[in-house]
Amino acid sequence: MRIPLYIRFVFFALAIIIIFYALVVANFILVPLALGFLIAILLLPVSRFFENLGIARILAVILSILFVIIILTVVSFAIGMLIRNLAQDIPQIGEKLLKVGKDLQSYFEEKLNVEPQLQFDYIRDSIGGIVEQGSDFFTDTLSATASIFTFGVILLLSVFFFIYYRNFFLEFLYKVFPESLHDKLSNLLIETKKAVTGYISGLLLMMLTVGTLNGLGLWILGIDYAILWGALSGLLAVIPYIGVTIGGILPMLYALIAMDSLLYPLGVIGVFGFVQFLEGNFITPNIMSNRVSLNPFAVIIAIFIGESIWGIAGIILFIPYLAILKNVLDEFESTKPFGFLLGNPSETKGEKNNSLFKKLKKATGFDKEE
Repeated sequence: MRIPLYIRFVFFALAIIIIFYALVVANFILVPLALGFLIAILLLPVSRFFENLGIARILAVILSILFVIIILTVVSFAIGMLIRNLAQDIPQIGEKLLKVGKDLQSYFEEKLNVEPQLQFDYIRDSIGGIVEQGSDFFTDTLSATASIFTFGVILLLSVFFFIYYRNFFLEFLYKVFPESLHDKLSNLLIETKKAVTGYISGLLLMMLTVGTLNGLGLWILGIDYAILWGALSGLLAVIPYIGVTIGGILPMLYALIAMDSLLYPLGVIGVFGFVQFLEGNFITPNIMSNRVSLNPFAVIIAIFIGESIWGIAGIILFIPYLAILKNVLDEFESTKPFGFLLGNPSETKGEKNNSLFKKLKKATGFDKEE
């Protein structure tokens, strides 16, 4: 007996609700596991390299993890030193900020007839609210220390065991699925590995490119701590479409307060706007093409859903897992239409990439083969 369509729809909707509820409730364990799985796939070639040298697998896995920890430590130390240098200039920045405040006070008094006492009361209340929020943030940060430690432990353990027991997990998957689906499963595992490694390697290259361009532009403008602002913008570029814009807010505010002319903050806006243009039309389409074939609308929806479920971690993790989901959907005839829906329209039709870079090459004749 065939189940009616409306009953299947109800069961499908209930399944979606249960899945989302589980993702929210179990985020403390699912987030490090999800991140650990992606890192394990990325570190698998490194571990295999050490294993091919004759090193025992357990030591190879540990060396692979230590390799990443050392790189992250060096990067964190370098950024920390830059932030420390910036912190030493905070008193001077405070003096300039006080001067800006006095200028604004004079402006409001002369142009808007706002009495100094009213301005003082408003500023006092605002500062009081900021201090109260800062106190709450500090308290929340202290209470979250144990959670951060737990997150790190689960993450390290998940990376270790995903790599060390990789054959065991593969055997489990082949036992779960019937033998008739083993070929599809093998192809799916290969495509999943390609999607994850391609996305992460492309993302790192894009972050490095964006950070370098922003830092170079700020250095040419003469903005202090250009390397720091460039590094922060590169890190924030992990957020698709809006990360570069967010990364420009801090250096713009710094230039507005610390520099003597309004041309500097306008220059910062110009630099980040230009890099945003390059990122959207040149960098991302050419670095990320053929790595993660997802249409922008699906990516934006994944970002909003990920942020609502897992916060910042969801913004980062939901995109590669959406690419994995697309690979799964593409493997089965009954779900191929949904994989098609998630894919890039120009690529699914077999058309050429329609980015501005491609159009410029076509217009100038550089796309012609010799």
